[in-house]
Amino acid sequence: MNYYQAREKSTDGEPAVKGNPTNIFHFTNMNDECVWPVGYCHTNNCQHKTAIEASDCYRDWCKNENNGKCVGGFKMNTNYGEDLQMISSY
Repeated sequence: MNYYQAREKSTDGEPAVKGNPTNIFHFTNMNDECVWPVGYCHTNNCQHKTAIEASDCYRDWCKNENNGKCVGGFKMNTNYGEDLQMISSY
């Protein structure tokens, strides 16, 4: 399963649950306990201060770079200002 959501980075680059938090968020995918940034957070190494900022960044990526669809075939949730979480079996 793929779990897409904003996650806080830690000082060692892992999700904050495994290390010291940095107050920097990326929108990420997690599969088999491996986590990596997706969308603009992957290509631009964004430095978001909140999970909502990271979620909105991913919404922008979906809109501008992926024909309005999120990874995994989800239709883009256009409710900016809300935390975004998705689960996919893709």
